[in-house]
Amino acid sequence: MEKSGIPTFECYKDPTTLGPRWTRWLTSFELYADGKGLIIEEGVAASVRQRRRARLLHHTGPDVQDVFSTLPNTGNTDDYNAAIAALNAYFVPRVNAAYARQSFYKLSQITGKTVQQFATRLRQSARDCAFADSNSGCYHRGTDVGIISEPPVSLEKRRKAKRKI
Repeated sequence: MEKSGIPTFECYKDPTTLGPRWTRWLTSFELYADGKGLIIEEGVAASVRQRRRARLLHHTGPDVQDVFSTLPNTGNTDDYNAAIAALNAYFVPRVNAAYARQSFYKLSQITGKTVQQFATRLRQSARDCAFADSNSGCYHRGTDVGIISEPPVSLEKRRKAKRKI
């Protein structure tokens, strides 16, 4: 079921990617809510916080609403930040860093995609790997274009090397 271009969040779909999928969905919702003028900043009226929270729960869908109704510390009806904190506490710790690293190391450049698109996919994948620094602290070994590295090459060096090819 889709409402206003934001799909409902499928919290029972794939438990190995639950945390990253929630984070991505929440980012999409926050962009939508900001676009609707429901911006929360210092001194904003309680009615704006209440409408933003209500839309959040409406757009997540019935499965997340069922989960939310069982969570502690969700705040009152105009406490948007408490609702987000409770949902993040439930969904985000379920990031499986070992699975994310395995997926990261299996990535290869797809035929027809640019080096920049591949680097973006690597950065997106690296966010969930629990690396110290997703831009330079993680390494991706690969031979997809003849690059064999010893010691491992950082993402930035690899991207520059592929541009030269």
